Amino acid sequence: MNRILYKFFILVSLFLSGHLWTSAQATNNAQPISDSLKKADSLALVVKDSTFVPADSLKSDTLKTTDSLAAPADTTNRKKVKEPFERQGRVMLDISHPIGAIINPGQYSYEAYFDYNFWKDGFLVVEAGYGGGKIDYENLKYKSANAFLRIGVDKSMFTPIYKGDWDMITVGARYGIGIGQRGDATFIVPNPFGGTTESSVAAKNFVSQWFEIALGLRFELFPRIYTGWNARIRFNFTPDIFQGQVSPNFLSGFGQGDQATSFGFNYYIGYALRWQKKSKSPQPVSPEGSTTK
Repeated sequence: MNRILYKFFILVSLFLSGHLWTSAQATNNAQPISDSLKKADSLALVVKDSTFVPADSLKSDTLKTTDSLAAPADTTNRKKVKEPFERQGRVMLDISHPIGAIINPGQYSYEAYFDYNFWKDGFLVVEAGYGGGKIDYENLKYKSANAFLRIGVDKSMFTPIYKGDWDMITVGARYGIGIGQRGDATFIVPNPFGGTTESSVAAKNFVSQWFEIALGLRFELFPRIYTGWNARIRFNFTPDIFQGQVSPNFLSGFGQGDQATSFGFNYYIGYALRWQKKSKSPQPVSPEGSTTK
């Protein structure tokens, strides 16, 4: 009996020794809880940093990237500013036609010219006038009168030599319209068998339209005092409005009323007003689209 108990005690001792040795091995191979927690914190921190709060090394890269992307955005969000240039409004009077009326009393015309430089070498042009003519032949007598308006553009062909150089040669185009009336026309027809026959044609109102190309010169004699000329070729859009009737011998602003083309010349003297338009500094635009003041 004692021998059986002794064997049992030896077996139990071996079993407990083996169990303790296995537990010791498991304890040595296992990581401490604190280390595991540190690793977990580290992983959590990395995820957190990469997602929400970047690490210092990542922050600098992120800021550089943000700056490089933000720079062009600032440029595009600024309003473009046109380069300022001196503005000029010029008024000139034609003196060639009043002088011509002295030589040819059968025609008269008074014209005014205005231009404004909407760009450095581009000018908006408006011309207006009034005139007429009369025929006082032995066998034909009548008068006519009309007002006219021309509007178009001129362009300077040369770059200014220095600031304030306003001398220029221009080319331009115009649309013209004339509104007027040819009065009663009285004519006398000689009779081959003796005597004469007198008759008349009723007055006629008319509207004439044309297009013209102009070449001109502008020369500043004294500060703001100008002289210059325009030579024109004109193309009549309505040459047949007097077909079969007596046409005006002179249509102010165009020429002979029933001709398809005509040439003209004006000589001007005038005065100009000038001012400098202030440039606006670019204003940054907020992301919402409102301008920051």
